[in-house]
Amino acid sequence: MDQTYRNCGTSALWVTAGYSKGNSRYAYIGYCAYVQPGQQVTWNFASTAPNSSYSTMICEQQVLEDGPGDSDCWTTPVPGSPQGGEMYLFYKNCSGHSSNVIPGYYKGNTYHAYVNNGWAVPDQSAIWWHFPSTVQNAQYETMFAL
Repeated sequence: MDQTYRNCGTSALWVTAGYSKGNSRYAYIGYCAYVQPGQQVTWNFASTAPNSSYSTMICEQQVLEDGPGDSDCWTTPVPGSPQGGEMYLFYKNCSGHSSNVIPGYYKGNTYHAYVNNGWAVPDQSAIWWHFPSTVQNAQYETMFAL
């Protein structure tokens, strides 16, 4: 499958391919491409994930402070709705196997992936990321890094 993104905006963007499957997001963190207005990039996949929806994601280049932590299973933002303020995003892996994860957020029909902040998290282990500030009206989450 070929996936093509054309930048129809007025400023250049770093973008990557990704997909959604159920309630989970997957980002190809090593595929970020810088695309000028009017230009395009194409990614080629020899195979695709069944029952998934492919899309283009924004590659957020910011490096966040992070570390091992403790949390309930899955993703927990603290505070829950920072609306531009500081936030810690906790993730505990309860999948039964190790998972490669990154933080991200969703706003205005676009996913944003923090591609420089990946962790390989063993089962029943937890990590955190510190956001000195957040994007208002965005939904923060943990994504799987491919």
